[in-house]
Amino acid sequence: TNIRPSGFDVSSQNPTDLNIVALYRFVKAQKSLHRKVDLLELALWNRLIIPLSIILMGIFAMLFTFRSRSSMSTGHFVFLGLLFGLFYFAVQQSVGYFAILKGLPPIVGTFSIFVIFSFVAVGLFRRI
Repeated sequence: TNIRPSGFDVSSQNPTDLNIVALYRFVKAQKSLHRKVDLLELALWNRLIIPLSIILMGIFAMLFTFRSRSSMSTGHFVFLGLLFGLFYFAVQQSVGYFAILKGLPPIVGTFSIFVIFSFVAVGLFRRI
């Protein structure tokens, strides 16, 4: 048998607590053993999309900051921006699990909401 001590290190941890590289290797190893890895892939794609989501939320922050002056105060826009960010997070997480339930690849669930919100941001930027 070919048993390496490094294999025990990964298998004794919760896979969602692993860093991106270790999680990728764990998913790849589980796939080679023909195990179901949908939830692990979803966790991997969610981790990979975090930097893009931060950039997207920064764009929306600029949209809320450089708004036209209206009757609403800055505090209202800060509150709306906070609600918008929480809404994005909740929808992204929900759609990822929903995609798995419907038999779609986890990448579809992860990136679909990002793409939709990106198009919304581009559309709002054109209105400024």
